[in-house]
Amino acid sequence: MSPRGESVNWSVRGGWDPLPRRIAWLKPAIRGWIKANTKYANSFDDSLYWYNERASISALAAGAWTGGLFAIEEYTAFKTSAAVSRKRPGRADLYIGHEDNRRHEATFEAKICWMRHGVELATLKKHLRSACSDARRYDEAEDRFGVVFFVVKMRSGSVSSAAIRDRIDRVRAIDPDVVAWCFPASSRDLSSKDRDGNIFIWPGVIMAMKAVKRYRRD
Repeated sequence: MSPRGESVNWSVRGGWDPLPRRIAWLKPAIRGWIKANTKYANSFDDSLYWYNERASISALAAGAWTGGLFAIEEYTAFKTSAAVSRKRPGRADLYIGHEDNRRHEATFEAKICWMRHGVELATLKKHLRSACSDARRYDEAEDRFGVVFFVVKMRSGSVSSAAIRDRIDRVRAIDPDVVAWCFPASSRDLSSKDRDGNIFIWPGVIMAMKAVKRYRRD
């Protein structure tokens, strides 16, 4: 059971932890993010998530559109400088909104983290804090989120359901508000070699979101 007393939407290939009621409207975008990653992986010998954060943001935007929401990527927005209170033009990573409810809107600032075996929780927290710090500098939407795409890296032969569960639990341990994951079956052979010839598999990605304004846990 989840900390909120609800069943986790669990599958090794893709799922998400129950969303707090305040942001449950984002569920179609999260479900669509999983579908977009899976469809791309099944169609090509490739995966969206092992590019930069822009590719993963595009999957989340696609999920929003296919889920009946709307999304804008890399758009001009007003950013508050960390040093002064005045606003200046900048670029926000993603906006998602609901056509029938203007209170259902959110902006997102994204980071990517290559999640190797044994990565320290402090490193995972650092990436989430960095995304949240960027998200605080925009105030155009009802909710603002820092989002990190943790791209999982495993040694060849070590990919298993238990290993995937361990990685998801490590992301849960940094206390995000949203945790979702996608490990397409077709990505189990997605590999690379390091300089010493060791083979590593990149089986999937875990997405973590943290709200930084207005939204509070139920």
